[in-house]
Amino acid sequence: MKKAIFPFLLALLGFSSVYARDFRPGYVVTSAGDTLRGEINHGNATALCAECLFRPDGQATATRYLPGDLAAYRFEGGQYFLSHPLEGAGLVFLEVLVQGELDVYYYKKGADEHYYVEKAGMPFTEVPAVNGSVTIDGRTYERNNQHVGMLSYFTQDAPALQRNIAKMPRLNPANMIHLAEAYHGMVCTDGSPCVVYQAVLPKVRVGIELQGGAFRVFRDKADEPENELWAGVPSLYIYLFLPRVSEHFFLRAGFSPQWFGKRTWYNSLGDQYRGETSDPRDDQFIFATRNHFHKIPVQVGYRFGKGVVRPKVAAGISLYLPGWVITSAMAGADFFVAEHMALTLSYDIDFAPWNFRPFAPAFRGGQSVQAGVHFEF
Repeated sequence: MKKAIFPFLLALLGFSSVYARDFRPGYVVTSAGDTLRGEINHGNATALCAECLFRPDGQATATRYLPGDLAAYRFEGGQYFLSHPLEGAGLVFLEVLVQGELDVYYYKKGADEHYYVEKAGMPFTEVPAVNGSVTIDGRTYERNNQHVGMLSYFTQDAPALQRNIAKMPRLNPANMIHLAEAYHGMVCTDGSPCVVYQAVLPKVRVGIELQGGAFRVFRDKADEPENELWAGVPSLYIYLFLPRVSEHFFLRAGFSPQWFGKRTWYNSLGDQYRGETSDPRDDQFIFATRNHFHKIPVQVGYRFGKGVVRPKVAAGISLYLPGWVITSAMAGADFFVAEHMALTLSYDIDFAPWNFRPFAPAFRGGQSVQAGVHFEF
């Protein structure tokens, strides 16, 4: 099974890594102070802290900016990055999490995460975030309290926060934002706003897809040549997106009950002459009912673009009950007619790579063409 699945997942991931860029509306501020509007590629946290891939409005070509080229850049209504020097790292893009009575910044490189705080009258300072552990009675417990002293020092004018700080198990963007907002609400006296620059994205977005269409399954038996026919297919698919990781990758699973008719050939002169007489009228067929299959696909996929038309591809396996597990792939497109609703068209193919002959009667596997409606929540 691993040999069957690996080439197709590898091809999908390779294709996506080359072409899968996620450009979102935003702007950059150059070192000279000029503001340019357009779209910025939204990569992972490490990439966002290292470079800015920007293309101006109306242009298809993107320009790569390093921290020395820009003063800042921001995604529209979302993340905000400042060019800032760090000891040992040089000039980098720091993500601004909060600006208020207590400013909070975030920087990531590989697996290392760093948090910084700053306030009036106190310098820009890194908050220690090194994990530790302690072993008690043979059990190892995680301990990460090096940040407590630093945060308590910066917020000493808000005594009510000290107990909450002591209970912070570890640093992450969410609890640092919450702390800064709470501190601002306690000490701000002039009504100035506390600005949070992170866009609020759901952890999971769910898509439900209802489809109908036609399916054909082929079998390959030397002693029993038969060709399964097209049949109607009602299908239900569930899509899981992780917007905080990527708005494009998804997990696709579904259920498709399928009933088939079978062409059984016979020869009027006798079964031993089947297909061997010169008169094709001697070969006839009867149509018989066959037991149904339940198809359950499980795939990893990628959907391109953010416009009305969004092509998509996926690869994985299909489980045929009570039959077999086989490699599968899908290509299609969603045509959005509303923010949370799209018309969808897809072509699915299931096959054994060692006998890969799509559209041929001897091909073992199946294929389907389906259309339907797609909802996202």
